[in-house]
Amino acid sequence: MKMNKLFSSIAASAMVLTALAPAAVANAATGHPTAVSGSGVGAYTDGNLPMATSAAENVQDGSATAQSDASVKVIDGFLVLQSVPDFGFGTSVAGQTVPLYDFSDIAKNDGNQNGQLQVIDSRQSTPGAKDGMGFNVTAKLDNFTSSEAKPQKGGNFALTFGRITEEKSGSAFNLITDKDARAEEGATTPTTVLNALDKHSYGNHTFYYKANSNDAKLSVPDNTSAGSWTSVITWTLNGKAV
Repeated sequence: MKMNKLFSSIAASAMVLTALAPAAVANAATGHPTAVSGSGVGAYTDGNLPMATSAAENVQDGSATAQSDASVKVIDGFLVLQSVPDFGFGTSVAGQTVPLYDFSDIAKNDGNQNGQLQVIDSRQSTPGAKDGMGFNVTAKLDNFTSSEAKPQKGGNFALTFGRITEEKSGSAFNLITDKDARAEEGATTPTTVLNALDKHSYGNHTFYYKANSNDAKLSVPDNTSAGSWTSVITWTLNGKAV
């Protein structure tokens, strides 16, 4: 008797949980999961892609649908370093300065491979102002090291940042970039790359370094040994201009 009551209680709890659980939403693709031999379209029956517009061959009518997702994160009151680029300078000889060649991702750090430097400023000096508060971006170049462990060099590697321009802007603002911003490897003081001087920096700010241009260039020291040399660039976003 006690056992029957226990089972009855468990069954009742299960029914309540089932009633409260939200129904699953089925986002199934529609169309014709054709299995015609040689069509290249598999026999899908569970609402997954691929879907054909018709169950027959060479038919002009019909349609197929599928659902994907769109999302965005909206922030308010924060300054964000969204993306920084990797730099690849191709092949050179010692004692030469070479332009940016590509956006190699050698060390698997935080950099992207499309040359994008992006800053988002959602700060407001007063509620509702949407003015931003200005910002500053610096870069620091670590010492280059050789994959062949050959450290001898006749000087220091140096990376010069060009005067890049903004592709898109949330608002017009006073932005200063130094075309001769030079970062020498191992330097203790970082190099200022971008300086947004006023309180009109609100918005998404995207800058692109371009390959085969003077947007960035690397000076290779004299007597640098042959081999692959790599370094790390540390980008810092500061909450106010300097």
